[in-house]
Amino acid sequence: MRIIQIDDDRTIHIVRSQEEIEELKRSNTELSEFDWHLHGSPGHVESLRKATEHRTRKTEQLRARHPEIFAELDNIQHDLDHLSRELSKFTDRPVELEANFSRFGYAAHIRTHQQRNSTEGGAPEDDNLGQLEKGSEKTPNETSPAPVPETCWIHGRKRKKTRTTMKLYKTPVLRQYFHQGILWRAQHSEEVASFELFIDLLYVGIIAVIGDKATEDPTGLGLLRFCVTFLPSWRIWSDVSDLISRFETDDTYQRGKILFVLVCLLGYTANIVAAFWATYSQLIAFYIAAEVLFTLTYLRMAYLLPHARPIMATISAQFAISAVLWLGSCFVQLRNGRLGLIWVAIGWDIICGSKLPVVLFMKSPLLPRIIKDRMVHLYAYLPAINIEHKTERVGAFVTLVFGYSVVALLYQNQATFGLNA
Repeated sequence: MRIIQIDDDRTIHIVRSQEEIEELKRSNTELSEFDWHLHGSPGHVESLRKATEHRTRKTEQLRARHPEIFAELDNIQHDLDHLSRELSKFTDRPVELEANFSRFGYAAHIRTHQQRNSTEGGAPEDDNLGQLEKGSEKTPNETSPAPVPETCWIHGRKRKKTRTTMKLYKTPVLRQYFHQGILWRAQHSEEVASFELFIDLLYVGIIAVIGDKATEDPTGLGLLRFCVTFLPSWRIWSDVSDLISRFETDDTYQRGKILFVLVCLLGYTANIVAAFWATYSQLIAFYIAAEVLFTLTYLRMAYLLPHARPIMATISAQFAISAVLWLGSCFVQLRNGRLGLIWVAIGWDIICGSKLPVVLFMKSPLLPRIIKDRMVHLYAYLPAINIEHKTERVGAFVTLVFGYSVVALLYQNQATFGLNA
């Protein structure tokens, strides 16, 4: 609501920013002064309460004047409310958030979808995002009713059945995505899994190894060695986080991929110390193996998610190009320009390692209108990250870093440089 009628004589305008206030002043020149509240502020809430009280009083007055007509209208309204509740199970419901939410890069309106339980074969039932995998003709606006929870009898009482088993394979589902300027998100909150914390713990150990090696040679060459060895490991950690956050595939197949990435990280760590003079090829081989896994994973997602196929294929191509650049650096000697190719590969990983280049290219004013419309049609579905999940992951990672620093202070080590008690 942009305008709230408090009573018969007072009106409140609801704005989202200072720019809207200035625009309201320009569009309503006949109003020299007007009352306004920021959307989501305490004044906005209080105005809604006062407006509710005012209409409640008018309702009671109408009831007193026309009791019979009001009783009939009350019965009709009761039936309409019941029908609306039934209809809401089959339709989408826009959720309006506070104005500050747009500062994180998302629109102020989102829509939620219901994630149905998978069938025994692993394919999800027909729901909002299940149609993305099956490529049905339904639009995301056509959602299915809420799932009925499974129940069982325990000690003579009917209780909800909880599943502790994990499926061997589940059809992937996008957790959240952008479509026509609207962010669609799952209704259920995404929690940090235990294996994600283990990945963070392993990555903290990798940072410790890279940092200890950098302190042994505090020169420009040491900084160069730190950048070359740190950035690829950070890319693997970031790609794993994005993969887990984007797709709902909590099955044995996903855990196997995570285990493969952990093996690649362990092999990468084992070759960090002598990377610049003896084990560079082995170091990059483990990184390329992880990149190939991500390439095949997003190719599989492009096959299983028809609506999001263009962006998934684009992300897969970006991983493939990154693997080719790093593979080429293994066949070039250090004195013959290996560092130049390494920095090109690092720049590609940082700039083109997401859907950002696609979005920037679509927004470019130099792009012809025909090509821009074609790209908007192709990239109608763009995967998004879960802000809450990303915040929890970063918070857990920072906590592990501080914890490792405290442990390094409490226990002695034999390193010449580093944190020694």
